[in-house]
Amino acid sequence: MSSKRRCLYGGSCAGVRFPMPDDPGVYYARKDRYVPCSRLVCLDCGAEVRHWDGVRFAEGADGREAALYELATPEHELLITGEIAAQTRAYLCRCGKFATAGVYDLGRGDEPLNWECAGHPEPGPQPHDGRRGIEG
Repeated sequence: MSSKRRCLYGGSCAGVRFPMPDDPGVYYARKDRYVPCSRLVCLDCGAEVRHWDGVRFAEGADGREAALYELATPEHELLITGEIAAQTRAYLCRCGKFATAGVYDLGRGDEPLNWECAGHPEPGPQPHDGRRGIEG
């Protein structure tokens, strides 16, 4: 994958006020258009980083990342949902976790996360608007 298709600052994490793109081809390419990375990977355990909106980690979640990673839904005693976590997005791999309601650029911060943008494919096909293309 070309380095031109990687997010600025090695990728980023953000709270729910910044929507996670559905199209894996959409990425943080311009400083004036913030996009959280949807294709983070952990360089330590090799797992794709998962995320849940409106979730944060409860006390006691440290060291339980591998078990939490396998959950299909964020329904667990070590995960907090509801109003208290409404603006938070929780991220985790098999060996690490992070939750934020703000913005965190991986290559510019001090969190001990060994995560990075895995690169993004070309954006998916755009819907046809009914106009003929230019033929040449």
